[in-house]
Amino acid sequence: MADISSGDCLTSRAAGKGEKRSNVGSTQGNSLLQAQQQAVQWIGQQVQTQASFLGYMDVFWVLMLISISAVPLALALGKVKFGDPAHIGH
Repeated sequence: MADISSGDCLTSRAAGKGEKRSNVGSTQGNSLLQAQQQAVQWIGQQVQTQASFLGYMDVFWVLMLISISAVPLALALGKVKFGDPAHIGH
């Protein structure tokens, strides 16, 4: 561990990796207001991402229901005889 009494340099928890924090009394990163704004933006992005994913899931469910309902409709249609004259009118 480094000498804490000097105040010039204090090793961080990852001292084995060579990372060090200088100026022990100084603040790191953004101000409190900036950190709060970034947190709100990050939460907004997460909500938007999850909403998009749920929207895609809803579309796939609707397409599945349409596909499943089309199968009985196709089976209920009468057979078409090719080569016979077409019936026009009543």
